[in-house]
Amino acid sequence: MVSPTTIEALELLSSSHPSNSLLYATAQDDLRSKLLALEVEKCSSEENYNLLVGEMASLEDKVIALDGSVEHLSQRIERKSTEDDLGWLLQKGIARVVDKVVECFEFVIGVNQMKRTCMVAGVENGKQEVREQVIAGKFVPGEAAATTKHIQAMHVVVKAFMEIDFASYLHLCELDMAGLWQLCDDSDAEDSLVEGGSSHAGASPGN
Repeated sequence: MVSPTTIEALELLSSSHPSNSLLYATAQDDLRSKLLALEVEKCSSEENYNLLVGEMASLEDKVIALDGSVEHLSQRIERKSTEDDLGWLLQKGIARVVDKVVECFEFVIGVNQMKRTCMVAGVENGKQEVREQVIAGKFVPGEAAATTKHIQAMHVVVKAFMEIDFASYLHLCELDMAGLWQLCDDSDAEDSLVEGGSSHAGASPGN
């Protein structure tokens, strides 16, 4: 921008040397043109700055709206994943866990102990009852014995079986949903490929 001091200096030079009036007028017009151009450029720069500020504000609003959309979409995806997990758990997962329990060594041992205890109780009690009835002359063929001396033993075995912590044996309490899928996914990988897989890491169980 041309300062007033420059113009004043030109005016002083013109008054001291009248022969330079034309030169002064030309220089003054040139300086005023440059001053006007600078003023126009300044206004244009201010307008551009205001436009940029407006665009930045608009972009910030769009970013906020986009963040909200992403959060909403993430919540929907998470909710859908939870619904899928629950549906699989109700339809197939629980049955898979039961299968794992039935296959568990402790389960097999417990069932065998109950069977053996019940058999021993029944056989020994039947023999004793028949012996006593024969001695007393009250034996009636085909009549079943109504009492047993091994009921307490059976109660102990059954109670012990019912208290077996299969969740600890299978480490179920330590599993998240992905771990549960993996537990139930031993022989179902090929079935899951046929069914289309799952959104989880690893394949979904088949049936």
